[in-house]
Amino acid sequence: MSAMDPGGSAFPVLEQKNVHGEIEMYAEPGMTLRDYFAIKALAALIGNAEWFAEAKQNVKFIDITADEYFSKAAYRLADAMLKARKQ
Repeated sequence: MSAMDPGGSAFPVLEQKNVHGEIEMYAEPGMTLRDYFAIKALAALIGNAEWFAEAKQNVKFIDITADEYFSKAAYRLADAMLKARKQ
């Protein structure tokens, strides 16, 4: 995993009122923004079936599986998006 700041929560729930109007706090912040960006990047990477099939054929010539290759690529893109957000 990258040492980059994960960007906080993708869907933070800081507080929510119940039916009685009382504020309830939630301890689970959900996935990180980095994970959310990686999910979106992965969908884009594998969304083109023809390109994905061709890339999977070419990936077998390196020492990782296609699944590992695309997962790592998705997180590299997510890290780039987080970096761009700070500029």
